[in-house]
Amino acid sequence: MSLFNFGALNSFLGRGSASITVPTLDGAFRPNDVLESAAVFAEIPSADTLAFANGRFLLSAGNQVLELKENSAQAIATFDSAITAFAANDDSFAVGLESGEVVVVGGDHDGTRFTDAEGKSLKCPTALYFKGDRLIVADGSDRTAPDDWARDLLERNSRGRVISFDLASGQQNLLASGVAYANGLAETVAGGIVVSQSWRHCISPTNNLREDASLCHNLPGYPSRISAAPDGGYWLAIFGMRTQLIEFILRENKYRKEMLDNVPPEYWIAPSLVSREHFLDPMQQGAVKQLGIKKPWAPPRSYGLVAKLDRDFRPQYSLHSRVGGICHGVTSALEVDGTLYVVAKGAGQVLTIDLATVEKEIVQ
Repeated sequence: MSLFNFGALNSFLGRGSASITVPTLDGAFRPNDVLESAAVFAEIPSADTLAFANGRFLLSAGNQVLELKENSAQAIATFDSAITAFAANDDSFAVGLESGEVVVVGGDHDGTRFTDAEGKSLKCPTALYFKGDRLIVADGSDRTAPDDWARDLLERNSRGRVISFDLASGQQNLLASGVAYANGLAETVAGGIVVSQSWRHCISPTNNLREDASLCHNLPGYPSRISAAPDGGYWLAIFGMRTQLIEFILRENKYRKEMLDNVPPEYWIAPSLVSREHFLDPMQQGAVKQLGIKKPWAPPRSYGLVAKLDRDFRPQYSLHSRVGGICHGVTSALEVDGTLYVVAKGAGQVLTIDLATVEKEIVQ
């Protein structure tokens, strides 16, 4: 460590971890309106995570798993609590529930259930990934439930973990702990597992969570689920955007504590999946309307963003719904046969995008 690079000096100079700067939306993250102008495939208020397996297009929504078809959505499974994580593989699928339980449905391991790992209960299952007979589970935090993610951010927690469950033997293996909100899983070309760390704005290998070892870092927003693309790359859902105000609040411990203790959650200075246009909403002055129009470059409370990554997790281009739009709070994106399906959870919509057309328009 350099003599001039330590916590107290960084705090005094406002640099390093004490800086409140955020990445600009440029280069691969240059704004557009692709998500906002996309066709709506389905309107499902509680839509969350997409999966495609065995010729079926599946979606978790509320406490149900739905099979989506051209003009219909049929429930194929219903659970006692809301589904917070979802993955499918061949003739089976797995769900993580708000209750902290992980359940496998169908296939050779039908009925397998997990409620704890390494002697600690599952608190916040956010993402699942099948790897052969193993099920990889992202447990976002051991302090907050999935719906309370804004509190986890404002408390600056780094208490997530990634666990591998052997579905045949029941053996458990802790792959990572101390994750700054584990929120997405994917497999590298070499067969390793990576996890999106929402509060560190990066994608990291599970064997090294340090930000300087991440495969994709300093993202402009909070990364969520990751899905493999047919070309060997990945699609990354980003459910909320960073702003200078939020970065500033995260460094003001006394203010944050008083806000968490005394202000209703809907009015916290924090990202949101949807902007409600209420006069008490924070950050409204940054997004004030001019001539009746909310400026698309205003500081966002909510935003819609999907990033295309190459096989080395380097951003290639991105699809946006800007501040003035409604297709916000993207939690899942999945490519099937040249079409990208995107869940805008804030809008309660599943969107479809023809990638050949989009790449001609925005990729240079």
